[in-house]
Amino acid sequence: MRSNSAAIDKWLENRPPKPLREEFTVGSVDTGNHAIPVVTGRTTKVANNTLVAPEDAYGVLTVLKYEPDLDPPFVVLTSMPK
Repeated sequence: MRSNSAAIDKWLENRPPKPLREEFTVGSVDTGNHAIPVVTGRTTKVANNTLVAPEDAYGVLTVLKYEPDLDPPFVVLTSMPK
């Protein structure tokens, strides 16, 4: 979320924001050792109606939902490897 602070602020500029739910992604997670990427989980895809073998994921997808009565005014609906 820290790496998407500017994008989240932009989403919240006009209240209520449109859309009320927004996806934010991080392409990779930094550990400080740039030579070793952090595995955030495993993902799989479907190709020709067949599951492809799972692969390591290095990014994160987070979905936020606007909640005007909270400070900050959103909740995390989900966060998953991407």
